[in-house]
Parts: sequence; structure tokens; C-alpha cells
Amino acid sequence: MASLDTCESIRKRHLDNLWSIFDRRSGDLIGMYAMAMLTEEGRAALLDGSFEAHDPRLSHVAATGEPVSAIYKWGVFAPAMAAAAIPLIAERLSTPDYRDLDLYGNGSTPAGRRIMRSVGFKPVDDPRSPNLYLYPRLSRRPRG
Repeated sequence: MASLDTCESIRKRHLDNLWSIFDRRSGDLIGMYAMAMLTEEGRAALLDGSFEAHDPRLSHVAATGEPVSAIYKWGVFAPAMAAAAIPLIAERLSTPDYRDLDLYGNGSTPAGRRIMRSVGFKPVDDPRSPNLYLYPRLSRRPRG
């Protein structure tokens, strides 16, 4: 779990890192979707096992306007009605800014790993990064 200070610094680093999900009728916060838009240094750290998900180095997370090399699914809390916002986030990740960037996530619980596999994430086969999953974007998948 990341501290509130860490969440705030990651939120401020890039506009698309943290999405709050509100109930349209009541205005209540009902969910959130957290990502870390990674720099090339951050992507390399993720793959070599040195990425600290609970407190990422700012050099690993791209600032708004900087090049993004990969997207790390940092945390999702979208129960019940909040799940309806997931397609909107997927739509944003399909824009030219992000559509060619691979998605990564850490399946830290059995339920998390099951959900990741059910939506197309595959385990990264590297002992340096246990529980790391990859969703290669269509444009980056081998043809044939």
C-alpha cells in the first residue's frame, strides 16, 4: 500500500495517473483507478524487479508532457456502479497518446491475478519480477 503522500505526488506528476470515480447522482466518491505513466527508466525498473510500487521514484514516473514508455496499473477500486467507469478509462488508454504502450500490473493477490488473466494479462516469465503481468497492446504483438 502506498502512503497518502506518495499517492498525492504520483497524482500530481501526470494528469492521467489517478482517476476518481464519482456517482453522478449524489456526487459521492465511489471508486478510483490509479496508474503510473512510466518513463523508460521506470519501465526498465519494472522489468528488472527494482520498481518500488509502494513508493515509486519520481524518475520512474513520467510528468505530464514527457514521453511515456509503459503504463503500470497501480491500483483499482471499482465496486458495483464504479465499474461502469472502466470503459471510459479504456477509451482514454486507446487514444494516440497511449494506444501503443504496453500495460503492466502486479497480481499481488490470487483474486488480482485471476482478474488480470481474465482480461488478457499474461505473467511476465522473469524471476526478478514475480507476480508481474503484461498486457501487450495489439500494435506491439507479433503478427502471424
